[in-house]
Amino acid sequence: MSSDSSPEKITAIDKALMLLTLVGENGRRPLRLTDIVELSGFSKPTVHRLLNALRHHGLVILDESTHKYELGSKVLVLGAQYRSGLNMESKALPLLRELVRQAAATVHMGIRDGIHAVYIEKVESDQSIRLASGVGQRASLHSSSIGKVLLAHSGDDVFTALVDHGLAARTANTIVDPERLRREIADVRQQGFAVDDQENEIGIRCVAAPIRDHRGEVIASISISGTLTQVPKQSVNRQVMMLMESAKRISAALGYREQRIAG
Repeated sequence: MSSDSSPEKITAIDKALMLLTLVGENGRRPLRLTDIVELSGFSKPTVHRLLNALRHHGLVILDESTHKYELGSKVLVLGAQYRSGLNMESKALPLLRELVRQAAATVHMGIRDGIHAVYIEKVESDQSIRLASGVGQRASLHSSSIGKVLLAHSGDDVFTALVDHGLAARTANTIVDPERLRREIADVRQQGFAVDDQENEIGIRCVAAPIRDHRGEVIASISISGTLTQVPKQSVNRQVMMLMESAKRISAALGYREQRIAG
């Protein structure tokens, strides 16, 4: 890294991008402010100011308990868009709005960020009660329907990291036993959707399905969320059918072509 005293002129944008790269290159090892100052060669006030700017834009996050910095969810959003070669949100938004009209409930789209899910889109129905969730907000992989879908299509290392972190009980219905969670996500993979029956928030029921890119990889998930009245148990199957059809159409818009067995 170049230092503040380098004879070559380095702009604030250059320095911010250098810090972003530095944090990213350290992967799973979050860095303290002093580490970043030492590795970058920049002054402490400069590093602190630029990290705050990166935090403001969601590119870097600060763990308040450890005082360490790591990449933020916005980096993952940009990466997912680049990886698909498409603007996923713009392709999905018209179909999400159509799903909202059909379901008369709130629809979310989310991606995985480490051991969390992050909402990257939210569309509310005029007929639905406003939910507290928002774009950029994190959700638990083990308790939310979007999280379960993303967990079901992630590697064993993600499952292990999640269990090691601890399966927090969001409600009395949350799955906190690792073996039961393993069985749950196996069912999600097999059936093609996930259900959160008041596991993340009391009074709220959600169903979710995967979004695939042109290579068939699950890069996101969409969900229908609402109160127990808006998503009643007796109509969950109907909600799931609408949801899976929308997920299929969004995946197709991203270049996914379902494999068909000849015969």
